[in-house]
Amino acid sequence: MSIQLFFKNINLRPQCKITIDDVTHYTGPVNPIIEINHSIAGSYTLKIFFTDKLPNDTKVDNQGNIIEDKNFELDQIVIDDYDIEELKWLSKYFADDGNTYESCLFFGPKGYFEINLNHPILPWILEQKHLKNNNDPNWKEDYNYYVQAWKILNQISQK
Repeated sequence: MSIQLFFKNINLRPQCKITIDDVTHYTGPVNPIIEINHSIAGSYTLKIFFTDKLPNDTKVDNQGNIIEDKNFELDQIVIDDYDIEELKWLSKYFADDGNTYESCLFFGPKGYFEINLNHPILPWILEQKHLKNNNDPNWKEDYNYYVQAWKILNQISQK
């Protein structure tokens, strides 16, 4: 399984740690793209930790407005060449101060992002989209069609 994490608005060289089921796969600077390869089948939890945020990394003016801050944003999650698109919002951010933020892709306070996924990813994407939109009750039967279409599109794009 290949996971590509795309980050944006990276400020003041933050550091992160990325785990799958509590096994560390990356520790280091937040880069625009971080790729992880891991063998897994079934359900798993992906976590991205903001590891080096300190209180003095946030600078405020006399009115309390933030003028400089170490932070970053998760922009995109691509697993086995499938962008999970809006399903990235099925996540939570657990701040070290005890607050939990639903559907948060902004790494401002020290803490970690968490999303529960399933491998292979395509059936998970189809199921989650059906659960969210209730618009594809035959997604299981259509799965083979999606796999064939994906293979054809990959062949075309590689020419």
